[in-house]
Amino acid sequence: MSVSNLIAKLKDTFPTFSIVEAGGDNTQPKLDTSHLMFSSVKTVIPETETFRLNDNPASESCVINLVSSRPLEIDSRKIAHTDVYVTELRAKSRDESFALVATLKTMVETSEFALELTDWLQDYDSSSESFRQNIEVSFTVPASSGDSKLPAILVYELDTSASPSQSASRTRQQLTKTYGVIVLTNQGNMSSIKAGIENSLIGWCESDNHSNMELRKGNPLDIDGRLSMYRYVFENSYTHKSN
Repeated sequence: MSVSNLIAKLKDTFPTFSIVEAGGDNTQPKLDTSHLMFSSVKTVIPETETFRLNDNPASESCVINLVSSRPLEIDSRKIAHTDVYVTELRAKSRDESFALVATLKTMVETSEFALELTDWLQDYDSSSESFRQNIEVSFTVPASSGDSKLPAILVYELDTSASPSQSASRTRQQLTKTYGVIVLTNQGNMSSIKAGIENSLIGWCESDNHSNMELRKGNPLDIDGRLSMYRYVFENSYTHKSN
């Protein structure tokens, strides 16, 4: 069975999901989250800029800076990518600054994206007579899909094993292939997705020359912010005959 056939089978079960082959090429470009982060914050805090902030803000204001970017790799495949942003909030009064924090927290907690507030520092800038709140927000997206759509399922071939030839006159071997299937979601629906995958793949037979698909194992991965991840390993076999 090929990865493409496995993806097609999963798409029949989850037609609205992003389901792609996980890439192993380190040169593969990642999704740029900066415009998504900026537009999300600017929707709730209109006075939002990137990379700079007026030293003497006349009103509520916010600046967003990307401070780190790291990939998540499993089985030498890119699975997800996390960008970390620091949003600096400034206001002339303490109450206004905390109101900005509350607005940002609500946006993070209700976002359709996998955002998480990971750190929070505050101080007073005497030079501009403003209260500053520095909020660190992580933004995790699935790799290889080309967008931030969740839930997502990433599929890849793990390995191939072969039995000795079953014929002395020509090569006739049974090949067993194993596949990784990783689920990413931030919608609290991991249990239903797992049930759908198991019902779809366990016992599925691609052709008369293939054995039924079997589940070897499944295990949850570390939760990265609001993003929940689960990894399956499936396998099936088929007979290869030489001409």
